[in-house]
Order: sequence, then structure tokens, then C-alpha cells
Amino acid sequence: MPTLQQKQQRADQARINGAKSTGPKTPEGLKSAQTATLTHGLYATEATLKASIDPDAFETMRQKYHRIWQPADEYTAERVDELALIRWDLNRLQLVRRNEITELFRQTNSVIDTEIHASKPGSVIERLDARIRKQQLALSRLEKDILRLKKELPPAGPSHNPLQTNTPAPDISLVTVTTELPGKENTEEVPVNSAPTEPVGRPKMPDTAPRS
Repeated sequence: MPTLQQKQQRADQARINGAKSTGPKTPEGLKSAQTATLTHGLYATEATLKASIDPDAFETMRQKYHRIWQPADEYTAERVDELALIRWDLNRLQLVRRNEITELFRQTNSVIDTEIHASKPGSVIERLDARIRKQQLALSRLEKDILRLKKELPPAGPSHNPLQTNTPAPDISLVTVTTELPGKENTEEVPVNSAPTEPVGRPKMPDTAPRS
């Protein structure tokens, strides 16, 4: 049984050894330390998720979604970005699931045993399937939301106000009308619409006959 002096010597040596170790310093070493306990990515931290994302590939995917959906305002554009993020995470979860199935098959060398292990309640595969279904549901809801927003936006182009039409104004011109009265000739200019109209009958002449 170690004595009190021996315990103290061991503690002192442990502090000395601990002071010498400062951990990994290279980018590869830091990444390895961050993902040392990562086995399936189901509960990945922000650091490990960022390490698994290729910024260039994600930006290419985001731009592709914008070309497909063509958001007309900032809010819809944010929803499209959110759609791309969910799709990216869904792809990651499906890749992790395929890797887990491959590893199970390598260990069992049997399709039946692999399916049995994968379908066990609480297994990694079962939890991955639950996450995948959740993300697929979120993806479907977000797509419907974006479609609704696009339908509610006002159409592009000239105003579609029913009170404002593009029908040209009728061409109004003046014509000379001569009214013949007994013993008097009256001439005046009146506006006439150039558009075809119903024929107008001869104006009724006033009764100017002398009364008896």
C-alpha cells in the first residue's frame, strides 16, 4: 500500500507531466480531437457539423435552389436558404445511415442479421430513421410554404388593378351639324365619337306652325 509520501510524489509528477502536454496544435490534430468521440453524427456538435460541410459545395447547392425557386423578396429568399440547409442535413443523415448499415453488414455478413440489428428499438439506425423522417417532413412543409408565398405575391408587369385598364380613349372629333327650320338655318359643331354607334334618327322638328 503506497504511503502518503509516495502519493504526494505521484501527484507532483502528474502535475509536471500535465504541464508539458498542451494538446494538438496542427489543423489535422485539432480536427481529430474534435471528432474523436464521434461515431455516427446523430448528435454532432456545431464544430463537427462545420467540419463536415464543404462551403463551396453548399454554396453551389444554395445557388441552384435559388435558380429553381426564384424568390421575389428577401423573406422568400431566406426560406429558400432554410430549404437548402434542411436538404443538406438530410443528405448528411442519409449518408451516415448508409455507413452504419455497411458497418453492420461487415460485422454480421448477413442481410437478415443486419436488418434485425438495424430495427432494434433504440438502435442508431432507428434513431437516424426518426431524424430523417423529421427532416423530410420539415422539407415538405417548407416547400409548401414557399409555394404559398409565390402564389400570394403580386404578378410582375403592369398593374392588374381592374379599375385601371389599358383600353385607349375613344377618338372624339367635331362635326358640323346643320338643322333646317322653316325660315331659319342653324349650324353648330358637336363632338362625335369615331367608334361605331347605333344610327341616330332625324331630330324631331319643333312645331312652328301658326296657331289659329
